[in-house]
Amino acid sequence: MTTFVLRYDGDGKPYLQDKAKLNDFDESKDLHYVQPDFEPYQSPIDGKIISGRRARRYDLQRSGSREYEGRASEVRAAQEYRATQEKKLERSMMERARWINA
Repeated sequence: MTTFVLRYDGDGKPYLQDKAKLNDFDESKDLHYVQPDFEPYQSPIDGKIISGRRARRYDLQRSGSREYEGRASEVRAAQEYRATQEKKLERSMMERARWINA
């Protein structure tokens, strides 16, 4: 994967330069770079070709999925989901009880 660095010419105009071709690259001075997009791949969800970050976001959103962020994050998300579902059920039961008693 090629990484590009944002540089400025003598007139102050920005341009991109391949980081691998730089002899004077210094992380402490040259902090700006453009991260390239990843290679296209086939979505495991529906088989469509995903050709970039934007397409990936849309694919995840369309299927109701989200990125895997590690076990701890998954456990926390599952607990939040369960708590939300329990609150919905409790509200629904309270509304039914009020409707029956009315």
